[in-house]
Amino acid sequence: MDIHQQFNHAFQGQPWHGKSSMEIIDASDPGKVFTYWIPGAHSIAELVLHLTVWTGEALDRLNGREAGTPKRGDWPPVLQKNAESWNQMKEDFRNAHRKLMERFENFTQDDWDFKTIDYREGLEEETADTYAQLVNGIIQHLAYHSGQISLLQKF
Repeated sequence: MDIHQQFNHAFQGQPWHGKSSMEIIDASDPGKVFTYWIPGAHSIAELVLHLTVWTGEALDRLNGREAGTPKRGDWPPVLQKNAESWNQMKEDFRNAHRKLMERFENFTQDDWDFKTIDYREGLEEETADTYAQLVNGIIQHLAYHSGQISLLQKF
């Protein structure tokens, strides 16, 4: 299975570890997604926004933009706390995923070995992630934060 298929499984398929990110997110109670259940922790809505901007950042890197913090920030603020904004957050996350999957459509096996442009923290060019490493990181990111969302749903 190709890495982009693994990414799709983690997002909306059947990953080996359990439920996909969207299955977990869609199961969230809209009346509770803005609540801070644990002091100092993020809300479910904040986690979804965070996942969305980092999916967009991955796409930007695959399109040749230098690695950095997402344009909207690492943890964008939740501007509105209602059902409509929650639905929009989920749709934005789906759209970010769709755009990233579309970017993979014409990838060859060699494309996965291309390096991202990453000069952060004094990194040398040869230490920059390959496209495959970048997408693998996004898969791990999905699993990590989806696990957090699953735990927050228990409150």
